[in-house]
Amino acid sequence: MAQQRCVYCLEYSDDITEDHVLARSWYSNTTPPNMPKWKILSCGKCNQKYSKIEGDLRISLGLCIDPNESKSAGIADKVLSALNPADTNDPKEQRIRLFKRKAILKESEDLEHMNIPKESYLPNFGSKENSDNSQLSKIRVDADDLNVFACKLVRGINYIIDQSFIEKGYAIEVFLEDTDPRVALINKFGKDYSCGPSITVKYAVANDDTNIRLYSIDIWGRLKIYAQIIGGHNTSA
Repeated sequence: MAQQRCVYCLEYSDDITEDHVLARSWYSNTTPPNMPKWKILSCGKCNQKYSKIEGDLRISLGLCIDPNESKSAGIADKVLSALNPADTNDPKEQRIRLFKRKAILKESEDLEHMNIPKESYLPNFGSKENSDNSQLSKIRVDADDLNVFACKLVRGINYIIDQSFIEKGYAIEVFLEDTDPRVALINKFGKDYSCGPSITVKYAVANDDTNIRLYSIDIWGRLKIYAQIIGGHNTSA
């Protein structure tokens, strides 16, 4: 059997599997059951790498969303279940869940005593009523993991849209602030692409090089990820 190419690392491999661009556990209960979920080809190494990052991020972010929001319905419950030893009969899994829960609680307690600058808060996850977030419990989100996750989404979505790889001559730049002037360009010229209520995408393509694109990715109506594919680089994200 001929080797196939991984959408993420761009390498050819015999160890190719199907991977969900957005993991199934990230889809809300309001996603229509018959709606196809985006899948691409991934090597086993990338699949394993991203699975760990996605799992940790889902827990951190899922603890910070309103369980009553329709776009994220069921996500908070899934996360709480993933931290509850009583929701599994596997002794090893029980120990893992208990360890994760204790680690998150300990870290949250430690963060309560830290003076965290406002710019360090993830946009759209603070309190709308209390702008300084001083009365809220704090959950750490790993910035490097979020960047890796964002680049993974961009590579996967880019391939879903028109079967194109982001080649090694191009790089992905991720940004999170909606005040960035590039966001206005996406909103003005972008095309809509969505997969149910959990994830909606806008993308805009450069006229002189269709490989150069701007992306706006909205997950649960809360996590806003923006990215630009730029050229002229020897390596890519």
